[in-house]
Amino acid sequence: MLDVRPFIKDHIDPIYSKLEECEEDAKRAPVNSDMMFLALALPVINGVIHIASNPTALRDAMDWVTSKWAEPKREPPDAVSILSALTLIYIVYTGYMRYKQDEDHEKKEKWLSIWTRAKKLAEGLEE
Repeated sequence: MLDVRPFIKDHIDPIYSKLEECEEDAKRAPVNSDMMFLALALPVINGVIHIASNPTALRDAMDWVTSKWAEPKREPPDAVSILSALTLIYIVYTGYMRYKQDEDHEKKEKWLSIWTRAKKLAEGLEE
């Protein structure tokens, strides 16, 4: 829908590195580390969306979000924030799948932690 997968595929290593930095910063945070990870990672993914997507695809995806999450008599949801969250879940899942069997124990544990944080966003989502 967003048509960002080719960009993500071509730039996955720097994206993963940035998410790993977010994880390290979240671990050191004096507040809720899950919240801090999301606060740091979502703007990164928002940037990926804006760079990788085209205006038509972004508009269509935003319309889809509004149709799925809008409620009568309420302001429509922030579609870009929701798209960023969904894209974060996708990217983190691919990273987790890539590194879950990694021989580098530290890398494997880091991605397990990142996935554990991100999948909280996915609770209750339809497949």
